[in-house]
Amino acid sequence: MSKIFTLLLCFVYLQSIAGVGDTVTVQTFTNGSPQNAWFLFPKDTVRCEKIYMKYTLKCNPAQTPACGEWDYLTYTYLYKHTGLLDSTLNHQPVFKVNNQVLDSFSYSLTPTYRYQAAWQYYMVNTATTSLTTDTVGSGNAVLNHPFNSQFPVSHSQYIWKSNELTAAGLTAGAISGLQFYIQSLGGTMQQLVLKIKATGLDSLTAQNYVDTGFTTVYSKNTSFLTVGWNSLQFIQNFNWNGTSNLLIDVSFTNGIGNTSTLLLGDSTGFKSSLSSSGADRVASFHNNSFVTIPINNSIAAIDTMVTVSFWCYGDPQLQPSNGILFEAVDTFGNRVLNAHLPWSDQSVYWDAGNVGSAYDRINKVAAVAEYKGKWNYWAFTKNTVTGTMRIYLNGNLWHIGASKTKHMAGIKQFRI
Repeated sequence: MSKIFTLLLCFVYLQSIAGVGDTVTVQTFTNGSPQNAWFLFPKDTVRCEKIYMKYTLKCNPAQTPACGEWDYLTYTYLYKHTGLLDSTLNHQPVFKVNNQVLDSFSYSLTPTYRYQAAWQYYMVNTATTSLTTDTVGSGNAVLNHPFNSQFPVSHSQYIWKSNELTAAGLTAGAISGLQFYIQSLGGTMQQLVLKIKATGLDSLTAQNYVDTGFTTVYSKNTSFLTVGWNSLQFIQNFNWNGTSNLLIDVSFTNGIGNTSTLLLGDSTGFKSSLSSSGADRVASFHNNSFVTIPINNSIAAIDTMVTVSFWCYGDPQLQPSNGILFEAVDTFGNRVLNAHLPWSDQSVYWDAGNVGSAYDRINKVAAVAEYKGKWNYWAFTKNTVTGTMRIYLNGNLWHIGASKTKHMAGIKQFRI
């Protein structure tokens, strides 16, 4: 709406003689011109004594009156560059992936999968000159384990005492396979693995569970095709000394559940088996990977008491290292729950409850076997009423702290 132009009165110096009253006119805004524009003034080599800025307020021939009093207020700002910086330009990445700045990142809006190759062993034994078979038990019970493929994951162990084997006619030497009497056919078992070891145990319980020292004798995707006796031929013989008890380990992992295979077995007068079938899975973490846990009503309600329990297997090559096993924070990013298992100093740290950025903590140095190379079952607890924080390892109290009364309310994010 304004017609503005700038008039500059400049003295141009030629050597020592100045021309007084020289005028340079710079036309700027006119009616209808853009509101934001750039106008060039004379170079700074031309000295100007005065700068007049002339403009007309609200003169629009299309209006009546053409010029009015409503534009009696106007503001003009003069800026002088000092050459000093009042801030530093920073560049912030648009996104990060695992705390790394990348030029590009491929992702999928639907779940994706990664498949890992596994060896399948097909054994044809052509060197056997004679073969004897011996049967333990009479098959008076129908069992759904160890081939309970109704569930995607199954793991079973059985102990056969040496006197049972000897009574059945087995003698010391190479064992080349196992036979099972199938009562009812079921689905395929992916990566069915059989392992054997000699043991001094005479019974099996959760407390004396063994997962080391086995020899793998069978590894293959397997399904039984006929009812009756079915043989699983070993990829390598297991040499029995004739005196030790034998511990048989059977496991498989399917993508989804299937139909269970039923077989005949017997009851024993001692604790001769352990079996677990379900939908268990394991997540393997590397570098800055994590799993975000949705905050449901139960997690949001945590305040005075909590128990966090889990199975954990530490990588033999990477532990101990600085890392967080799980972490819960509030809206302000303050630590509510946290565990290092372990930190690089081999200490296990358990943090729970906070007042601002201050939190309760207990910690203890762990033995190597307690944090790497094997599965361990941990439980971290806190009770603000009694003021106690505890750490349990494989069902036993491992560490305890007192006077820990900071509450744990306000969890807004939980990550493993």
